[in-house]
Amino acid sequence: MANLMLEGRGSATRSSARTRAPRWLIALCGAALALAFHALASTMGVFSILGLSGAYVRPMIMLLGGAIAVSPFGSVLWLLTGVVATIACLVSYTPIVTPLVPYFIRADADVPTEANGGAVAKLDAVAVLSGSMTDQGLVNDAAIDRLLTGVAEAKSRGISNLLLSVVVRADPASGATAVITSQKDQQALVDLIAPHLQVKFAFNVQSTRDEAVDFARIATKEGWKKVLLITSPSHTLRACATVEKAGLAVTCLPSNARDYSISRLDISSNRRKAFSDVLYESAAILLYRARGWM
Repeated sequence: MANLMLEGRGSATRSSARTRAPRWLIALCGAALALAFHALASTMGVFSILGLSGAYVRPMIMLLGGAIAVSPFGSVLWLLTGVVATIACLVSYTPIVTPLVPYFIRADADVPTEANGGAVAKLDAVAVLSGSMTDQGLVNDAAIDRLLTGVAEAKSRGISNLLLSVVVRADPASGATAVITSQKDQQALVDLIAPHLQVKFAFNVQSTRDEAVDFARIATKEGWKKVLLITSPSHTLRACATVEKAGLAVTCLPSNARDYSISRLDISSNRRKAFSDVLYESAAILLYRARGWM
């Protein structure tokens, strides 16, 4: 019996031993290929840049992949997936990301100034940028790293003022007017490890730009001239420049990072996470500079 060979897109075959694959099978293969593309691109932060991180993204990508697969442009799926797979391998198994990371990290030294009589400029407060939180309003991931570093620096430097930005978002489970906020958990953590600190909160912040503007406003109100600004290592370049652009002088300091080790970029998982940060910050810096925010 002649072997049955399935063909996908293209004209009808001349050989009776071949038959075209059914459209549903081609679409299914296209959906699977699109899912692979999404998985590879997500590990490198592509969808974070585009702001596409919701639960709906994966099924939409699969539907789109199935539709493209049965069209004359089905080969584009293979091309895109191949390109992303190649980049993922280069990032994971070569040191190409290593020289890129230091550009995004800003760590200012405490340098004496003439204006301060040859002494190190006084820091009036420690300002900590926010991060993510759970659906219960508990700060997590980078937000914890930033907060712990900020409190530790305030204690070691003898600074009594702590400025925190609060994450606020709608609570989809409790109606349109209900919100989840990180303020209560942030205050509880500070009270637990450094109850002597005086905490000020910046509200209604949806971006680094919002945080910068509100930090500058609060500093002016409190009479603060310069603050120690704490954020994640790869975020320091953009964050500190944005706060300075808003009119507040800063000493910039990266927080301790626990999600991956920047000093161990010989490990593939660290390289992928570092590349994701580099990609995101590169796009954000271009946007902020274009808008005059930094």
